[in-house]
Amino acid sequence: MKKTGRILTLILLCIIGISVGNNRHIFAKSKKIGSFQFIYKIDANSKVRIQKVKICNAKRITKLVIPSKLDGKPVYKLCSEQEEPVGADNLFGIYVDDENSNFVPQKIIKQTAKIKKIVLPDTIVDISEYCFMGLQDGKSINIPKGLRKNVEYICKDVKWRKFNVSGKNKKYKVQNGVLLSKNGKTMYTTVRPLKKLSIPKSVTKIENLYGSCCYSKDTVEIYIPKTLTQDDIGCLFASDHYVKFNISPKNKKYGVANGCIYNKKNKHLVVGVTKNDTFVVPKEIKYLNRVHFAAKRVKKMVIPASVKEVANVNATGEYHVKEYCFLSKKPPVLSRFEMSSQTFCVPKGTKQTYKKAMEKFKKYDLDLKIVEK
Repeated sequence: MKKTGRILTLILLCIIGISVGNNRHIFAKSKKIGSFQFIYKIDANSKVRIQKVKICNAKRITKLVIPSKLDGKPVYKLCSEQEEPVGADNLFGIYVDDENSNFVPQKIIKQTAKIKKIVLPDTIVDISEYCFMGLQDGKSINIPKGLRKNVEYICKDVKWRKFNVSGKNKKYKVQNGVLLSKNGKTMYTTVRPLKKLSIPKSVTKIENLYGSCCYSKDTVEIYIPKTLTQDDIGCLFASDHYVKFNISPKNKKYGVANGCIYNKKNKHLVVGVTKNDTFVVPKEIKYLNRVHFAAKRVKKMVIPASVKEVANVNATGEYHVKEYCFLSKKPPVLSRFEMSSQTFCVPKGTKQTYKKAMEKFKKYDLDLKIVEK
């Protein structure tokens, strides 16, 4: 019996040992280096992912150096403990408050403000989406040779004072404050605040996160080269502030009309620009569909007789428009007109004509107010 008991004990210990060995990546470990404490896990590939960096002594920090090894194993990834869109936090534990959409906690935010430089080792090959979310602008960071994906995330919420990419990195490079593909044909985003953004002449397309604005709130003037002719650039250049656009006259697809970006081939308005809350559609425009704006707020939109068709006017970027003024006595083709609780101004004697043109939208139970002016 004793022999049998010893055998069973040995078997049990072996099972436990194997289980722990196979699941060692489940358990978080911790190591203090200087003023920082690193919380990390060892994955099944025997490589380390750092999930959290705690600041132990905020008085003495100016530089955060991510270690290349922990427990003798290479650090290959920076992530966060919570990576789901709802409730996600960054590498330091900063997250968005559900009640007011502000970054919290303030204690950690004040601590990270003292970090002026972040140094990434050559072993890093991956980072998570929310890794640097909520960090203050104006810091310095380096992109090592092995980090060839998700670098755009580093610039998603932060504009850096210095952003250096290793010359040995085979995917990315930086030119004039712009993150580009190695061959210069793809632009991802700006890496630092730029009042004037001059998109390099080598760029043929922009690949930005979620199809959102590709420049910072500091940018007030943008130059678009002849080479950038990709479709659907409206969301990439839309913003909540006025921007002056300059487009190369040699660009075969896009041009500028009254400060606005439009498609020269189909006369489609791409980005509407105005300094006040009234936007007048340029006379060069014949087609309105999914209009985006580079403006603070547009309350009134004037549609000239040159516009022949209106489709999906209440799309992204126009949710705040309350009054639409049509100048043509003959309604444009209304192929899609999903609006409610807005006022439509039409020329005198045309109310019934416009009302008839909008009858097909009654099934949507829309509150459409038509007035003559």
